[in-house]
Amino acid sequence: MAWSHVVAFDSRLLDEREPPALQKKNVPWLMGAGFVLIALGGVGLLHLAVLQPATVVSFGVVMVLAGLVQGVDAVLAHHRGVSLLDAAEAVLYVVGGIALATAAPERALPVVGAVFGAFLVVDGITRVLAAGWFLPKRWLWSYAHGAVSFLTGFLLLFAWPLSGFPALALYLGVDLISAGITLIAVWSAVQDLDVNAPAVGIRGSEGGT
Repeated sequence: MAWSHVVAFDSRLLDEREPPALQKKNVPWLMGAGFVLIALGGVGLLHLAVLQPATVVSFGVVMVLAGLVQGVDAVLAHHRGVSLLDAAEAVLYVVGGIALATAAPERALPVVGAVFGAFLVVDGITRVLAAGWFLPKRWLWSYAHGAVSFLTGFLLLFAWPLSGFPALALYLGVDLISAGITLIAVWSAVQDLDVNAPAVGIRGSEGGT
């Protein structure tokens, strides 16, 4: 069988330019980042209980922290195209968080909400398509995270059924929890891989085979 992509099972997560064993040392940090994202998503959801001007500033700080954690994921993960998404999302969270923490909420919220809504729609579609390159059963959470990102982005973009700060806190909180669960699920699977195992063909063939 002539595969155009005959690579180790984990090659779409581990960058072939570095030894897989070396990259697997980053897995505990990446899984830790997943737990932190879940915690930050939970804290974000708690902001729904207290809708005050100071709450918007506090949520902005949460967004900045989430962006920094996602930046760590983008740097350590080495999963190529998806890393670009993670990096873009990290920058967006940091910039959006700073805007919420420093600008007038009535000005910052509509802009941040619209930008995040549009980004999450594109992000969700891209992640679902990217997950199609992985073996479906093992990377189920990648599909799920893409679907959640698309749904939260769509609802945020069209301000339905919530709008303003409650919508931002709810949808971004859910997205962070989804991202954290996905990090833990995917990288715990990678941790179990045998880096010395023989290569396994992954979707994509040459000459239609």
